[in-house]
Formats: sequence, structure tokens, C-alpha cells
Amino acid sequence: MKNHKSLTLGIVLCGVLSSNVVQAANVTWMLSDVVFNNGSTAEGSFVFDADTDSFISFDITTSSGNTYGDINPRSPGRADLLSTLSDASAQDMTNVAQMFLQFAEPMTNTGGTIDIVPGFIWSGGTGFSWEGICTNADCSESGAFRDVASGQVTTVPEPATLALLGLGGMTAIRRKK
Repeated sequence: MKNHKSLTLGIVLCGVLSSNVVQAANVTWMLSDVVFNNGSTAEGSFVFDADTDSFISFDITTSSGNTYGDINPRSPGRADLLSTLSDASAQDMTNVAQMFLQFAEPMTNTGGTIDIVPGFIWSGGTGFSWEGICTNADCSESGAFRDVASGQVTTVPEPATLALLGLGGMTAIRRKK
């Protein structure tokens, strides 16, 4: 009887924790295996909130040394296109680095793994995924100097998800006893 109560309590707690995970507003996404057509790479993370359809909290770096931490103010603001700048506060954005990542499906609050659509200029893809520079002061024009050839974004487990996994393990151990 005691084991039955522990198992029931574990199931109830798992239900409560999993409902919180599904309703989480912000989801952290990690770049995974992002490779450009010239062999260079990108890594880092960003946060997306599907409720407000906004990308926030960037920390992306390329192997060429560009660091992205700002949203492009001229971005179309779509859940399937991340547009970042290395310095959105510059008075004159000429030569400011920028990166576009187009995703195979829109970002959501539920997470998972989403492919990055390869760029079409040099990689032969069909997407709008590249790194380049702003070619004028307000960054209304830009030029790509390399395409993303492949990559994915994957969600980072939230603390509630890790707790859920730990609780499931404890329930299984108790059940064996």
C-alpha cells in the first residue's frame, strides 16, 4: 500500500511539472552543428517567446570571431527567421556583421529540434541562412559572404524538465523496492 501511495504521488507531481513545462513562456534554443559553406562554424544560444513572437537573449559566436547579441531592428519578426546584428546600437551600421537563420518550421514554446534551412547563394539550399555585413548606414541593404550549409537548433532542458526526469527515476527505484 505504501508503494502504491508513493507511485500515485509521483504520477501527480509529474503531471503538475509537465503542465508547467508545456506552458513555459520562454524557451532556450542552442545552435547545433551549424556549419557554413566555407567550413567555419557557429555556436551559442538564444531565447524565443512564442507568446510574443520574439527572439531575446542572444549569445551567438562564429568561428570567424563575430559575436551576435542584438536583434536586427529591421528584422521581419517571424518565428521561422532569426535576424541578428553584432552591434545594433551603432550610429552608422555600415560593415556591422549580421546573420540570418531560417528555420524549417516556426519556433514554438514546446521546444524540440528544428533544422536550419541551408542558404541558396553558395550552398545550393533553398533558404535565407547566411552571415554577411550591412552595406549602408541604416542596414537596409546587406551582403552575404557565406551561407549556412547545415545545422539545427535544439531546446535546452528547463529546470522543471530535469526535475521531472529525476522524479521519474525516483519513482522507478521506489517501485523496484
